[in-house]
Amino acid sequence: MRSRASRIRIAYDPEIAELVDDAHQSGEPFELRWSDVGPSGAQANWDSYRHDSALSVTWQMTEAPRGIVQANILTRFLAPHRDIARKRVTWLYRPIDVARAAAIVQADLRAANFNMTSSERPTARDVVGTRAAMATAEEEANGAGLVNFGMVVTATVTDPSRVADAKAAIENLSSTARLRLRWSTGPARRGRVPTGPAVSYEDDMRDDEFDEQGTALDSTGETPEPDLFYGSVDEFVREYLIKVYRRPVGAQGGMKWAARWWEYPEALSRLDALWRAWEHLRLDPATGMSLWWRDHADHHMPVLLSPSGPFAASNDQNKRGEPLPYEAPVDGLFPDLRRKNR
Repeated sequence: MRSRASRIRIAYDPEIAELVDDAHQSGEPFELRWSDVGPSGAQANWDSYRHDSALSVTWQMTEAPRGIVQANILTRFLAPHRDIARKRVTWLYRPIDVARAAAIVQADLRAANFNMTSSERPTARDVVGTRAAMATAEEEANGAGLVNFGMVVTATVTDPSRVADAKAAIENLSSTARLRLRWSTGPARRGRVPTGPAVSYEDDMRDDEFDEQGTALDSTGETPEPDLFYGSVDEFVREYLIKVYRRPVGAQGGMKWAARWWEYPEALSRLDALWRAWEHLRLDPATGMSLWWRDHADHHMPVLLSPSGPFAASNDQNKRGEPLPYEAPVDGLFPDLRRKNR
């Protein structure tokens, strides 16, 4: 097995790889001091880096894959390629502070909902993006973290005349991986990193962080608050709100409501807030519902039903005593967030 020192040395001088492997196979020691692993000669050019027997060019990621990412999306990108003598892909990441992570997730969710509801016919990309934003919000709420991450890709060739082929190969491979890479020039081309083996890690959650039923415990050792009663804002509106808050809507100059309420960004945000407040306050058997009606429902519903509110252009109507108009949203827009359905 090659030592880390020899791997780094080969990264700078690929021609000695065969010599190192032959020495290991014959049982001869091939020892290197750390002072010897760097290049014996190097030249930093505007768009490349010449080192010993090879020449390297570097790209930096400017945009990660969009939408849902499958586990094998980088398989072809990471595999060896005939036009690239050596290829190094380095991931750089930094965890985001918990408080900032929550704000980022909510902002992404609001943006996804806006994209979804800003058109009468949402695209498939909008639907998938909203699902992904909701899934991320759910995972973050359950304790998952967020990270800022980037990628540095270096292609090395032993024949400088093949550098154009290596560039074309990287650009084609990045397309299959849905990555956007930018060729590094000037000071940025120093991003070349001769990496060692990839490092993998797993969550070190201990068994004592779960109760007897396998439910995760919080930092105090107690089980978390009860599961959601309504699995989504859509279920809350459909099964509860439109039935308990019955008002005649649609008359000229009267109150307004839209059966497709989820197409209106302001309304979606307010209804989501009403649902989450209801889920929290229902746990208070004494004054919870009174507080919800006084501080939340009686605040948001008059705004939503106002003739000048978010539903002002809607022509949907009902009869006195009937539930508010309702039409089911696009399938999958509001997945069930209850733990039993995960």
